[in-house]
Amino acid sequence: MTGSVPGGEVSLSAPGEQAVGGREAARRNSILQAARALFQRYGYKKTTVEEIARAAEITKPTVYAYFEGKEDILLSLVEWEGRRVIARGVEYLDEDESAIEQLDSMFISVDKFLEEDSFLKGIAIRDPDLLTPEVIRVAFDFESTIIGLVEKIVERGMREGAFREADPRLLAYAIVRMHEAFNFTTFFELEGYDKEKVDGFFLETMAAVLQHTDRPIDMPDGRRTLEAT
Repeated sequence: MTGSVPGGEVSLSAPGEQAVGGREAARRNSILQAARALFQRYGYKKTTVEEIARAAEITKPTVYAYFEGKEDILLSLVEWEGRRVIARGVEYLDEDESAIEQLDSMFISVDKFLEEDSFLKGIAIRDPDLLTPEVIRVAFDFESTIIGLVEKIVERGMREGAFREADPRLLAYAIVRMHEAFNFTTFFELEGYDKEKVDGFFLETMAAVLQHTDRPIDMPDGRRTLEAT
């Protein structure tokens, strides 16, 4: 199964599924699903390969026939679900939407998906039990993909004259990092500000970063960014 994205497609198959037969793919997927449930319930460090095998109703050697070990299972899960996040982010993008509307839709969809999926949310907020060097590498790859998608939309906004002229890659990088700062940290919360208000402020700030110095951007909800002074 695939989902359309600007400039290509994202595979939603679990890692390795396209290279093996249906039965092998089903067995591999059952291991991943069993591990996912255990990681969510007990944490990564406290879960053993034996427990994963038992939950998947297979033997421990069978697990090792598909994966090198527990970290390999974790990496496969992160890669698989990372692709699901990206696919969700572009699933509802409408070609008739303005560039700023597409950016809003993408980040709103990603945030909603992460709220619904506690496993991915654990990765996103830097769960210490899951933060291995290899997971960090995969996370950086995922972030790079998101930046690339945002960059394409920013370039479109510039071509259409909606966004100010600047380095689109740097703007995309700044927007993605700002989104992470607003949404993916557990170290600091603003007392008295709910998530809806914080999310709305992020979208307004993103639009302000992208706007021309001499005119505001029309927001999807009918509001406008602040007039330049």
